[in-house]
Amino acid sequence: MTILRERQVWRKANVQPARPSPLSRDEQENVRKALRVLQVRFGSWGEMAKLMGVSPITLQQAARQKPVSAAIVVLAAKVSKIPVEDLLSGAWPKPCPVCGRT
Repeated sequence: MTILRERQVWRKANVQPARPSPLSRDEQENVRKALRVLQVRFGSWGEMAKLMGVSPITLQQAARQKPVSAAIVVLAAKVSKIPVEDLLSGAWPKPCPVCGRT
């Protein structure tokens, strides 16, 4: 049996494992596009985040690179009065008939 001669402290690493998103890649990309359009409509990430009850950083990360959670989709649909199915399927926002951009 080994005896410790000096004090040592072991700490558990504070790393949270990445959870896989329940959304497919296409659904996540559709939601990201919708979040960027909604940000323009609401005026800022801060205003949109306040209405959704999340931090602006959370929305910015979801709109850029972080996996989109189902909770963000539901909250975005609720504050924008758009069906969740339309956000996930990419049916909203509809592209402009003239230029093809959303």
